Amino acid sequence: MAKREAKVRKQLAKEKPYRAISLCNGALGIEERPIFRVLRADAHNRIGEHGAAEIDARKGLVAMPDHHEALLQLAIAEQGLGNADSAEVHYRTILATTPDPNVHYRLATALQERKNYPAALMELNSALVGLPSGDPAIPKVLRSQGECLALSGDTAGARTTFLRALELAPEDPIVLNSRAWFLHVANGDHTRAIADYDRAIKQNPNYSYAFNNRGWSKFKSGDTVGALKDINRARKKKPFNPYIYRNLGLIELQRGDTGGACTHFRRALELNFTPVYGDEVERLVMEQCRGEKSVPKPGTRDNAPDGPKPTPPPTRTNAPE
Repeated sequence: MAKREAKVRKQLAKEKPYRAISLCNGALGIEERPIFRVLRADAHNRIGEHGAAEIDARKGLVAMPDHHEALLQLAIAEQGLGNADSAEVHYRTILATTPDPNVHYRLATALQERKNYPAALMELNSALVGLPSGDPAIPKVLRSQGECLALSGDTAGARTTFLRALELAPEDPIVLNSRAWFLHVANGDHTRAIADYDRAIKQNPNYSYAFNNRGWSKFKSGDTVGALKDINRARKKKPFNPYIYRNLGLIELQRGDTGGACTHFRRALELNFTPVYGDEVERLVMEQCRGEKSVPKPGTRDNAPDGPKPTPPPTRTNAPE
């Protein structure tokens, strides 16, 4: 079993979560060992299967109370399911006994989702202090700093921070996607945003978030045909992203197809849009879809922007395909 565990960890280190899941399934079929539940939770989180990850992490914690790795995977799953408040509690529990730059970073992202930007920036500073010079995680932390600065109204600080991140990782698609959305789109500059999305997609042609975001910027720039092409590409790559259906619904609404818009809005709600991104779509359904089917209850979501709720850039557990 020790060798099997080493093999699973090796696959996770190589960013091969599906192979890790297969190995965990095989190990659990031989013997129920909680560490394989925790490792499988890690793999599920990496592919956005947060519901499955939460189940495995909780089972791991039953057998291994206070196990930090299990607690971390539970927190990541909770955050992925839209329960950032619960995730925050569990991240802080870990940090109370084990300072870890990665956990500080993850706590910061949970605080960012809860719009507590000053607290998020403090955690990001703690993460940077704990990382050695040249650590490959530094651009990711700077990216999140740029996001929080932009969201808190410090456009100049955000611009400088995104530049620092890109100096360290010039063609990082996630940093480019974040700068485009949080800096350029937030300031109405869709031309610069599209340029950054173009660079991100060139680096990762399967980057569904960048396709979806570029589609929205094209729509806001008057290119509805190009917008639908990009957003539908994003849907093929990640069909459980609720923000895709929000965007498609707004486009159909502008085109006068209220029925089509309501179909997309309902799909966004089924994919848990409200708990994760706010009540924008729910309000649209109430305003535009009277006489249509009732607003569905939020379901589960596999994983993610112009508007009151930006599209969160992927993290390590929600990485580009």
